Amino acid sequence: MNTLSKTTNTVDGLDELLTNMFGKTAPPKEEILRHKWLESEKAGRDIGVLAAAYDWRAKYYPYWKEYHVSGEPAAMLQFRSASRRRVEILACYALLPLAVLFFGLALLQWTTGIDYTDYICGHQILYASPLPSHSYH
Repeated sequence: MNTLSKTTNTVDGLDELLTNMFGKTAPPKEEILRHKWLESEKAGRDIGVLAAAYDWRAKYYPYWKEYHVSGEPAAMLQFRSASRRRVEILACYALLPLAVLFFGLALLQWTTGIDYTDYICGHQILYASPLPSHSYH
């Protein structure tokens, strides 16, 4: 009987605890109770409401507040989609170095006046010799 009343008092006092922790933008107690249940299942024991509230505040409160107070989705970088990560990797490790290489090549061509693209491609074209002419005897 004592355990049941202690649990009821903890859940009843949760609204006051959340107001003291978060102020006017306190999350609903269902969020904290859901987090408590999930984390308790992971730990294999009851972690308690206070520990769940502190853990939830550290992990999710900024994102929850941004979404629910402003009404716009939060920029949750840890939850980016796989396709977005692939695009970022492609941009950082493939396209950016290529852009730097082509810019350096253009700068080199501008300063020296020599077209280095033929050397890079492996085609060394001699522009000084004219096209072969056919002589008919």
